[in-house]
Amino acid sequence: MSDSWPNAAPAYLDLRGQFLRKTPEEMGLAALAASQPVCAAGVDLSFPDGVATVVGLADGNASMYFGGGGGVIGGFAHEKTNSAARRLCEVAGRSLAAFSATDDAPLPAKPGWINFYLRTNDALLRAAASEAELKAGHPLSDLFLAAHDVITGLREISQAQDGAGGAEARPANAEGIGRASVDLHNMVLDALQAPNGQLHAETAIGLAAGLAGAFLLLELHGEEVRTLAPGSVVVSEEINQASPHLVRYLVDLEEGLGIKGEALKAIPKENLPTLSPEDIAAKFVSRAAAVCGKYKLTPNEATQAAVDNAANLVKEVSRALPPSIANAIAVHYITNCAMTAPALAP
Repeated sequence: MSDSWPNAAPAYLDLRGQFLRKTPEEMGLAALAASQPVCAAGVDLSFPDGVATVVGLADGNASMYFGGGGGVIGGFAHEKTNSAARRLCEVAGRSLAAFSATDDAPLPAKPGWINFYLRTNDALLRAAASEAELKAGHPLSDLFLAAHDVITGLREISQAQDGAGGAEARPANAEGIGRASVDLHNMVLDALQAPNGQLHAETAIGLAAGLAGAFLLLELHGEEVRTLAPGSVVVSEEINQASPHLVRYLVDLEEGLGIKGEALKAIPKENLPTLSPEDIAAKFVSRAAAVCGKYKLTPNEATQAAVDNAANLVKEVSRALPPSIANAIAVHYITNCAMTAPALAP
């Protein structure tokens, strides 16, 4: 898949592959796939120095992954991006005549070419065209423009979080995300590992996933949250909608690491973590935010670093803790920490 782009990062290929391999049911889009022609659309963009993929889902979620690593996730909770993702799928549904079913999903053959992939209820469809053709007038030109509307929405998320102006999106801080993820991993181990080296796996997963939920809260409501007393319950429709997508992103990362296990509906009593979401909000979020601040991460990038850490921990403890239980813990702690105001440094 990556022969033409040998420098494409494994993380990028994994996330792109998740979109291409998953059925509508696995993406949580079964109902939408049954009611409209296209439930998900992905567009590979190619440049002289690399590739990127933008994905829009019919439920309004959107992400962009950069070939060198990093990207922007979670456009679901941002109105402009949500609307653009839905429209991308609607335009795709009117463009089916230009597509054919495929079992293969290569990256663009060379710089300047664009690959389009659509997920319908029963097939993966593919089409390709050069950017020059798309700009001059082509059956897929409207779809190409709709993809750029999604990119614009994601760019505005990145700029708003980074405080940046101008027309260009901030480059993905892939190296910073990776380093912050490692530091968050070490923070969890330092806080929880016993002197004899033993680690309570359930608590480690709860803390790592809880930090991801807390960073999602800061990403969506950072300014408001700073005015609340630590431990306050945050009621937000945006959080209610975004949390399941963050959980799905975690599961996608785990599958890229070779870990599969559908979350149990409840955490077994014998596997309860020793830290509560309130403990995490009070004692750990500020420390984790300082770690991410060291690498100048945006709130969205901090969320990515925290989810990366959680996925890696699920893999690390998988021999001691079945992924189905680990994911039940992750779901609970992402959801509840995303609703709990943390104690933050001034």
